[in-house]
Amino acid sequence: MFTIFAAGLLALVAARDDGIEIPSNVAIRAIGVRGQFMCGTKPLDGARVRLYRVAQFGKDNLHEILDEKFSLADGKFKVEGSTKGYPRNETELYPWISVHHQCEQDMKSLKQGYRRFNMRIPDSYVHYGERSHNAYDFGTLNLEPGTHGEYIDKHYIPNPNAKPYGDKKPAPGQQGNAGYNPYNN
Repeated sequence: MFTIFAAGLLALVAARDDGIEIPSNVAIRAIGVRGQFMCGTKPLDGARVRLYRVAQFGKDNLHEILDEKFSLADGKFKVEGSTKGYPRNETELYPWISVHHQCEQDMKSLKQGYRRFNMRIPDSYVHYGERSHNAYDFGTLNLEPGTHGEYIDKHYIPNPNAKPYGDKKPAPGQQGNAGYNPYNN
């Protein structure tokens, strides 16, 4: 009897023209990461942080970059992004960040490329929707001695459109980022 009922219900749902409505943002996921970099005892200004949808091995797939920012004079950074605009089969997030910097590089190694390391971000910081509700706090990391898995990236080209982490469109009549603090988000 149950089998007949289930088959009838399935036929009824399949026969409807409009089907079941699924919200358009059901597959969208978001992530945020923040922290601070030091170079020895000084904050590291200008470290480039890329947030990727999935891990990058070998040559970077620029299609997978969710956000790219650089650290400010105080060494702080914040990147955030979502899978909005990605095809539905590419909305899963297995977030990674890559950090490119030139802390303590001599002139010879500066010509060879940027120091780079990658880090996986815990899945528990991935949220449904277009905005991250709780950014992963990376903490403060001294990049002077190097990090596990760090290497010289000879192929990295800085994105000329990358902005500082706090870059938001200023309100009318307001200059720059006055009054904006991304740590309050």
